[in-house]
Amino acid sequence: MDRKVELYGVLRELSAEAAVILTIPDDARPAEVRRALVAWRSEQGVAAAAALHALTQMLERTVVAADDTILSDEEVVGTARTLALLPPVCGG
Repeated sequence: MDRKVELYGVLRELSAEAAVILTIPDDARPAEVRRALVAWRSEQGVAAAAALHALTQMLERTVVAADDTILSDEEVVGTARTLALLPPVCGG
């Protein structure tokens, strides 16, 4: 199913997009969503290897939300139409 995947924080900078449309099956887990973004970015052909590596490294610490629910790594995205990739943040 084609889904809107929203990108936040540094992921938006590394992907050069605020959101992308990716084909993600209903039974996909968060790791598959992360891999789909890396594959999409690789297909764009404009990312330097260092930027792609940085994106991959950041995605290892990123959580996935399906609609308004943050998913554990074991949960599936189900029928959510919108997914969000949320990088870790820090603040004071």
